[in-house]
Amino acid sequence: MMDHGDGIPAHPLCPHRFSARPEAMVDFLQTLGMRPRFAQHGDSFGVLAAAAGLIAVHALDPDDAAVAGASHGETRLVFLAEDARHTAGRLQEDGLRSMWWDARRGRHAGVTGPHGEGIWFTEDAGHHRQRELLESPLTPGLTVVAVRSSHALQADVAFFAHLGYVPAPGAAAGDWLPIAVPNAPSGIIGLHASDDEQPVSALDRPSEKSNPAGRSARVDLGFLTTEGIPELAARLTAAGYPAERVEGPGPALTVRDPDGRRLTIHQA
Repeated sequence: MMDHGDGIPAHPLCPHRFSARPEAMVDFLQTLGMRPRFAQHGDSFGVLAAAAGLIAVHALDPDDAAVAGASHGETRLVFLAEDARHTAGRLQEDGLRSMWWDARRGRHAGVTGPHGEGIWFTEDAGHHRQRELLESPLTPGLTVVAVRSSHALQADVAFFAHLGYVPAPGAAAGDWLPIAVPNAPSGIIGLHASDDEQPVSALDRPSEKSNPAGRSARVDLGFLTTEGIPELAARLTAAGYPAERVEGPGPALTVRDPDGRRLTIHQA
């Protein structure tokens, strides 16, 4: 099992997007530069990879327990685990509430986050083998970012350190704090300070069957890219996804995905 040097396994980021238009969402992500890694049940479920991080696209299906309570365009925070039972056991040893269970698409683990939310780890011998995904050739220059609203940044930083995600050396906690696994292509969690008493990531409570760990942890999708922002904006617009450059501390653009969600792509 891969780790990032401190003995903690590297759990790649794999947010799950729930969509009434999964084929269109997959096409959009491929236009960005992600590559398909797996498809299952026709077009109802697929995984795409970037140079760092992955995204799973779920079709909305009322008969699928994994989709219970999800709405069109919603994205949930999920990680990969090479061994879900091992992950659950290690997090229990760290003093966190965690568990594992078997489901239709394989074995999962879950841990209750600092705000009572349930965060998933998914393991499936058919497609989620971490080593196969991370050692295969991936799209250069594109990093998946899961943007998480947080009313308690330090609590989130302490929690995600159990998964190996830490701020860069010298990074200060302000309104925006990216955390990542050092020396591993695992993607980035972007912590965005919020004044809300209840974080956006912990609003919905699906059925116990859907997420035994707690309320689903919601995030927004974003990306970092080494591609020039003007070139990327032109390429997306030409492909039918109008992109707008935005002012800020660095080059960036916004674009609306096929599910109607606006996401931001920053220059790496």
